[in-house]
Amino acid sequence: MDPLTASIVMVLGKYALDKGVELGKEVGPKALDTAKEMFQVVLDRVKKVDSRTAEKYPANPEGYQVPMADAVEEATEADAEFKAQLQALLEKYEELAQAHAVATGRTYQA
Repeated sequence: MDPLTASIVMVLGKYALDKGVELGKEVGPKALDTAKEMFQVVLDRVKKVDSRTAEKYPANPEGYQVPMADAVEEATEADAEFKAQLQALLEKYEELAQAHAVATGRTYQA
């Protein structure tokens, strides 16, 4: 699994568990909004090629993690524009999460 797919599926899984309640506490409201956008973009795309995974994933992200990862990877390999969109969303999410961590003093330095 490529690193982009792994990162995207990890964020999606955290978001899907409780619609972002716990994730929002961890990364802040701005990053949570980006995770929500990412979640919807991916579900809309996956729905076109694997409607079962797109339908079942929100209720059971752990059980559908592998099919979702496969669908995302397949989509990013087939569509460079979609891959670039996900990369941009992931970068935005990570930047906002980092900014939240700094603002709340939740950073770690060794």
